[in-house]
Amino acid sequence: MGLTNQVPGSKVGQKYADQVTAFLNLEAVELADTHDVPDLSIFTCASGRHLQQYWDDLISKGVSIMVCLGCVAISGVTSDIVREGARMGDMISVQQLFLGADKVFFDY
Repeated sequence: MGLTNQVPGSKVGQKYADQVTAFLNLEAVELADTHDVPDLSIFTCASGRHLQQYWDDLISKGVSIMVCLGCVAISGVTSDIVREGARMGDMISVQQLFLGADKVFFDY
């Protein structure tokens, strides 16, 4: 999960000058679920860092995190349990995100 160092965009200091959004869909929406997983630091990645550190890195660098509304409906994540730094996408905001993006990267 070296994503925090590989996110495209121009950096100004430690933040991105461009708008960068991580879109959580499918099973990734569970990363935003504070009800079932209140603390992401219980997960250690292959790098030895806790998953919470990666989440915090994205937020501190100004990356916006949007959660797929359709995917959360299936998983049971609701807006009152979304992790700090993430926001629920709706049909309009998701459409604007993808149609307005200069670049879209997918990771499965």
